[in-house]
Amino acid sequence: ARRPQFRLLDEQARPVVLQVDAQPQGKRVRWWLAFSVTLAPFQRRVFSLEVGPAVRPGPRRERGHAVKATGTRLQVINAPYLTWSIPRRVGPFLQSLEFGGHEHLRGPTARLELKDRGGRSYQLGGPQAKRWRLVRKGPLAVTLAGDSSVTPAGRDAVASHVELDFPVSRSWVRLD
Repeated sequence: ARRPQFRLLDEQARPVVLQVDAQPQGKRVRWWLAFSVTLAPFQRRVFSLEVGPAVRPGPRRERGHAVKATGTRLQVINAPYLTWSIPRRVGPFLQSLEFGGHEHLRGPTARLELKDRGGRSYQLGGPQAKRWRLVRKGPLAVTLAGDSSVTPAGRDAVASHVELDFPVSRSWVRLD
């Protein structure tokens, strides 16, 4: 089957800028949709999504996020405003957030640990960990996914799957 086209419309049937990314998962596809909307307190908005091979695609944003690999780091860049840096391998996440010529983090920051009942901690990731995979890359959002596992003493391996989502209009990162 042909890849479907997508168009998002607001309440007045005006096209909204939309980024659509496909993530194949075996015989299925996970569709990622990204668009910007700002809501006032208690405001309600209704959007309509048109999907199909004959749908005329909506507008696309030309500027926004870009991903750059530099040595041992990945950078998600929303020039000229924000630059996030993370290690290329799953482990400690954000190392840097540069904005306006100033560093806003003292990295490395967030990391995942498994703590057993005895209180021992096992850090996920590190130099032997797999590299981040680029799940979606576009001007409105970038998502990186990574898998890791840790084997506590005398136990089976415990697997983890992590996704870092960088929305274009925000300075934060969502971690799932």
